[in-house]
Amino acid sequence: MKWCGPLPAAGAVLVAVVACAGASSSEAPNRNAVIGEREDMRSVAGRFDGYMLITHCTTGLAGAAIAVVAGGETPFEFLAAPDSEALQERFRARVAETLRGIDVRATGFGAACHGGEPAFLVTLRDWHEVDRVVEKLTEWVARESLRGEIVVYVAADPTVL
Repeated sequence: MKWCGPLPAAGAVLVAVVACAGASSSEAPNRNAVIGEREDMRSVAGRFDGYMLITHCTTGLAGAAIAVVAGGETPFEFLAAPDSEALQERFRARVAETLRGIDVRATGFGAACHGGEPAFLVTLRDWHEVDRVVEKLTEWVARESLRGEIVVYVAADPTVL
């Protein structure tokens, strides 16, 4: 599942994740439920070389998000033309390559946790994968001196009604 549309108009809010985080697999028998708990994440908030990590983002799911705020010189390419589907898809492909081998459940574009520009959104359902995602993303943004924000949500897969 992925969201592939253009960014919403300025001032609009995109809700990319519709499920609630925090339930462990033992609390919810649903095979699409969140696996693990926030305490399974070991990444620590702070400012580091080339990025800042926010581990309790208040955007979206009431603290179920982690934000990688890249502080380099080169803005994420989709920020140059937020309505460009080509730039969005090229950026999505770069993130997919960076996170190859990780069970990413959804991606999209929407509200940032820190700052006013749009962010790239990544949704996982396993708290055990958060540290690996943070490690891969922070290595990539620091190595390429990128600037922008990636918000990582941990949430159950949406249920089709």
